Amino acid sequence: MIRTNTVFILGAGASKPYGYPTAAELRTNICNDFPGMIKNLSFAPAPVSASIRKARMIHEAELLADKFKKSSTPSIDLFLARNPEYSDIGRSAIVTCILKKEKASHFREDMDDKYISQDWYSYIFHKMTEELIEPGSFEQFKENRVTFITFNYDRSLEFFLHQSLSNSFGRAPGKEIVAQLNEIPILHVYGSVDRLPWQGDGSDYSANYSSLEVERMSKNINIVYEGSANDLRIRSAIEKSEQIFFLGFGYATENLKVLGIQKRLSRVQRIHGTALGSTGKERTVIEDRLRAWFAEPPQTLLYHVIIKGCNCLQLLREHL
Repeated sequence: MIRTNTVFILGAGASKPYGYPTAAELRTNICNDFPGMIKNLSFAPAPVSASIRKARMIHEAELLADKFKKSSTPSIDLFLARNPEYSDIGRSAIVTCILKKEKASHFREDMDDKYISQDWYSYIFHKMTEELIEPGSFEQFKENRVTFITFNYDRSLEFFLHQSLSNSFGRAPGKEIVAQLNEIPILHVYGSVDRLPWQGDGSDYSANYSSLEVERMSKNINIVYEGSANDLRIRSAIEKSEQIFFLGFGYATENLKVLGIQKRLSRVQRIHGTALGSTGKERTVIEDRLRAWFAEPPQTLLYHVIIKGCNCLQLLREHL
């Protein structure tokens, strides 16, 4: 079990091994594929006729894709922050692309061969359950002192943990499994595409969806400039943490500000992070940026911040 107060801060790279896009890949999906995805959605009868709604949505999708592509803006979040008039169709673009990836996502032995050696979900679950041997020991799962803070809109981590815990302790009633999972905070900074059925009024993972469902789900997510609904819980978790892991994270200043790190870090925390594909100089810049957010003078904290050019699993195996 994980008994040290630990916060995992997840960026797009953390979901990548399971079939989800990086910010750059999401940009490509929206620019090249989003209008076609809208054309393939079912448009059930509604107060406005289906044909009119479909034509309008396709037109808006084409405008967004063209404008976003020509903007050269690296992420949809930044583009929408600069162009809030596209926020409604932009949310629909994010939801549509994430749901398409959800249907193609894979876990454990079903993962793409290229990524199966990066399966950090399974590693974390093993660390959280390796001492739970007896059939009733699942009741100790909630004693893991972990919080997940994710900038991702997908719900793959929640799905994975529920599926894994349910099948590890097959005799446990479903309600008791859910009660354990509800004690492990998974805080989406900008929301997620939807809740899962075990979380309340949610939709099945990898289900089919219509245009009306896309419009409903688009209201579940916020854009960068709109802020987070989980601010207080996020900042409290960081303040209480003893160790922080940045996994697949980009270290953008605006995201560090959203986390409230500048006012929450002290000399207590040990910080480790991934920067896969980075150079030594780039990792040094990231380390210096993080140290600058500490409340204490940066020069006294040189050993507390370590950024490595490795994937999430490699970092956790070495430092968790």
